[in-house]
Amino acid sequence: MIVLKFDAFVTRLMQELGKELLPGDVLAPDTRLDELGFDSFDALEALVVAEELAGIDRPTATGPSLDVDGWTSLGDVYRYLTSLTDKGTTP
Repeated sequence: MIVLKFDAFVTRLMQELGKELLPGDVLAPDTRLDELGFDSFDALEALVVAEELAGIDRPTATGPSLDVDGWTSLGDVYRYLTSLTDKGTTP
């Protein structure tokens, strides 16, 4: 089960991170996070947003469940979201 289609996921992610999408912006799974001005804090916040979209309500003290250092693209974040929902992860 995929929570959102990729385009809807990107729109929601960018809104949650306070990043502006301009009319005509086309973001693909291979769009690099650094091209969007993401830093390591944005990558960590993207992980939290993905977990929230998957319905995981993790207490702040436990932190995220994945190291985001290897993430380089929007597709990496989206694959994480779909891996959570494909496993049937529930809150």
